[in-house]
Amino acid sequence: MGTPGNLKRVVVVLGMGRSGTSTIARSLAAIGVDLGQDLLAASFDNPKGFWEDNQSREINDALLAAMGQAWHTLFFSPDMELTHPSTVALHHRAVDHITQTFGSSRVWGFKDPRTVRVLPFWLNVFQSLDLTPSFVIAVRNPLSVADSLASRDGFAKEKSLLLWLCHTLAALVVPHTYDRVVVDYDGFLEKPYASLMRVASQLNLPPPVPDDEFFTAFVDQRLRHTRYHIADLLGHPLVMPLIRQAYTLAIDLAYDRMSVEAEEVRHQVDELCRELLALKPVLDYINELETRCDTLQGRLRDGEHAWAMLREALAKSEAEREVGTEINNRLQVELKQREEDNDAVNHRLRMAESEVEAERRLASGLRDQILAYERSTSWRLTAPVRSVVDKVVKPRRKP
Repeated sequence: MGTPGNLKRVVVVLGMGRSGTSTIARSLAAIGVDLGQDLLAASFDNPKGFWEDNQSREINDALLAAMGQAWHTLFFSPDMELTHPSTVALHHRAVDHITQTFGSSRVWGFKDPRTVRVLPFWLNVFQSLDLTPSFVIAVRNPLSVADSLASRDGFAKEKSLLLWLCHTLAALVVPHTYDRVVVDYDGFLEKPYASLMRVASQLNLPPPVPDDEFFTAFVDQRLRHTRYHIADLLGHPLVMPLIRQAYTLAIDLAYDRMSVEAEEVRHQVDELCRELLALKPVLDYINELETRCDTLQGRLRDGEHAWAMLREALAKSEAEREVGTEINNRLQVELKQREEDNDAVNHRLRMAESEVEAERRLASGLRDQILAYERSTSWRLTAPVRSVVDKVVKPRRKP
């Protein structure tokens, strides 16, 4: 499959994350490399942008997932073959993306720290498109990388140092048939123009102009929060000899004290790779322990979530109980008031009944007195007098 238009070359930035790959990728735009427009957005840990093509990044994620791995899995397999069935579809996706997005570009490039872990896949894609790849290998002191990952991801420094070793050797083992240039991130920030001139020269790309926006506005010493030197690695309790040797070699290549084409360099890289491959059982065991730890942490998070829900339900129940208690208290007060009112009514009723009874007894007594009087001798003797009075009085009453 041929490449449409003028697209003949691709420049790939390789290296461990937190090694300045974003800054170095951005610098390529100043020497004529098209990085595309669909880029991963900036974030708190990379405020000036990652300069990663979203499609390429998604493809790398899918490739790693197909292998049951993540970007931070400890593994090293420079000769691996990606045989998972999904890689066929991903291959077509990558070819279509490059053709449609960069088909009219003379040189395009992309950066993603995951790329070095699946590089055989991309080499096959480049071959399908008749693209000639070149590689910029970003290197940074592993202690700086470990500090950055500890701050951002909470990784143990021992793990970060091993990740640095796996990524760096995977980048250095790129076939010598391709153009490669190693760049020290710390040195790049110190002398960005001279460093980019060196990259352009070794990769046969146009030289940058001094007033390019990359130099005047983008590159910034404050992008780097820590800086270590080779001497800091010597005797460091967490830095194994293999890491010191790999970093020393990479720095020699970055400052052209050795050539990436030298036979001696190839021998050194091969020896370092053999030593790292010998650590595979250890790396596998660390990965297994991390998987178990992640599982336990997941269960712990689930337990904490369930406990939080129980606490929330308990708090809700307590709130409802308090509301119920308050209502019950109000009802008790109202009931007591009603009972007091009822007692008062009953008291008044009893008082009224007593008064009625007294009046009834008084009336009964009066009736008895009247009856007794009417039966008396005096009442009978005065009957004629009452009759005469009635006759005299009655005519005087008004009709």
